[in-house]
Amino acid sequence: MLMSLENQTIIKKPIEAVFPAASDFTQWKRWSPWFIQEPEATFKVSGQPSHVGHKQEWNGDAIGSGQTTMVQLVGKNELHFDLEFFKPWKSKSKTSIYLEEQGEHTRVRWTMESPMPWFLFWLVPLMQALVKEDYRRGLAMLKELVETGQVASQCNFKGTVQRPGFQYLGFETDCRLDELGDRMKRDMTRLETALEKLPEIKPIDQISIYPKFDFKAGTCRYIVAGRFDKNTSLENVNWSGLKGFVPDHQALLVEHRGRYEHLGNAWATVMGRVRHLKKKSARKIYNYEVYKSHRQAGQPTDLITEVLAPIR
Repeated sequence: MLMSLENQTIIKKPIEAVFPAASDFTQWKRWSPWFIQEPEATFKVSGQPSHVGHKQEWNGDAIGSGQTTMVQLVGKNELHFDLEFFKPWKSKSKTSIYLEEQGEHTRVRWTMESPMPWFLFWLVPLMQALVKEDYRRGLAMLKELVETGQVASQCNFKGTVQRPGFQYLGFETDCRLDELGDRMKRDMTRLETALEKLPEIKPIDQISIYPKFDFKAGTCRYIVAGRFDKNTSLENVNWSGLKGFVPDHQALLVEHRGRYEHLGNAWATVMGRVRHLKKKSARKIYNYEVYKSHRQAGQPTDLITEVLAPIR
């Protein structure tokens, strides 16, 4: 059984500017959706960039080990690779990057074809959705790297932390994943306006809670909220949205520095650590993120967000 998938983006630069970042594995470390999850992993590059035989090898705890080898190039328009994973399981895939001129811009398509055992047919839709999301994250970073010369996204795994309980006032929304960014910006504006109208109490900070996140269906449910101390009295607060309470809990924590558009990198990192460390998700305490910087902070690198996966 063959699993096939692809994702794509438009980069506002000509092919000549995109090709070096796509064909040189020393550049991949700056935009790879996997290496950002574990920057301390061992990473080795061999062979001449943009030539057959160019290879990257990696070995990490959370991202496992494997290698990618360049096996064919067609001018500056097609790059074909053999991808092999050695752990946590062995697999082989064919991946390709296609660069297509679009006026002064470049359309980038990233594809994968990977055999799957027939008895795992039920896993194919989920695996396709997860890898397609990885590709989306990687292409977003490649686009930013080529267009600006840098990627404003850094993940720092902080380990297990103990967090006190809190109350929140918020608004809940269901939406498609492809509209999440725009919907959340709108809801954050609504939240800030409502919080400013509270007469005497002010939140500690703002958070987003995720009761539901379904990659396979491409949908999610989130709550944008103001977070309050658990001893703050909210009973008599006139609030049209949700009032909630989260008890004391332990969580795995990843600190993300950079654009909110890249927060998927932090979520991939923390959920990868949950799997690697074989932790169990806390019952009835949902994953959430805490915005430690104001949304209008001057530079992207000034934006600090804590991403937490409660565990038991």
